[in-house]
Amino acid sequence: MTIGSSSPIWQRFCAVAGITTEVFGINASAGIPRLQVVVIPGNPGSAEYFKPFMLSVHRQLQGHADVLAVTHAGHDPETNHGGQLWNLRQQIAHKIAFLREHVLLPGRPPVLLVGHSIGAAMMIKSNSVCAGRSADRGAVRSTRAAAVSPSAAAEAEAAEGGGGGGEGAGRAGAGGPTGGWRPQQVSVGTRGQPGSVP
Repeated sequence: MTIGSSSPIWQRFCAVAGITTEVFGINASAGIPRLQVVVIPGNPGSAEYFKPFMLSVHRQLQGHADVLAVTHAGHDPETNHGGQLWNLRQQIAHKIAFLREHVLLPGRPPVLLVGHSIGAAMMIKSNSVCAGRSADRGAVRSTRAAAVSPSAAAEAEAAEGGGGGGEGAGRAGAGGPTGGWRPQQVSVGTRGQPGSVP
């Protein structure tokens, strides 16, 4: 399904670990994609809010990347999940499953994960788990992550086991307000090299 008559953004519903999940995307328009950009939203969890951002990223990468945004499990208005709720750990598992089932496939280009707010915490944990896969099981050749949240590390550390049943968003770790984590600087599309990631 394409959103609007002039927009290249499509909307699909796909199974992710058996959960019907809303995904928005823009396919590379300049030949074979050199990069996959995956956006993980913050609250309220809908990828729809990131359509303008997706268009901007696609344009900045001169059409050389597939750009995807995945809605949190149970957060799209079109799917009835029977009132089921997912906690933070389950949402992280959902993002890991999305990456493994739909993005980190043989023959696909490198991945840049982008997370906003609590989505940054999910992105950090998902990247950590997926990057740890062994080569014989289809390891991530090249994955980079960009957090868009000043408290993402604290949220990720809380989700990692900082107490409170994995729900401890906002608690800082022992390394200070960011739990010792520092954001990576990621550059894309530098000097006419769309999709280049340092």
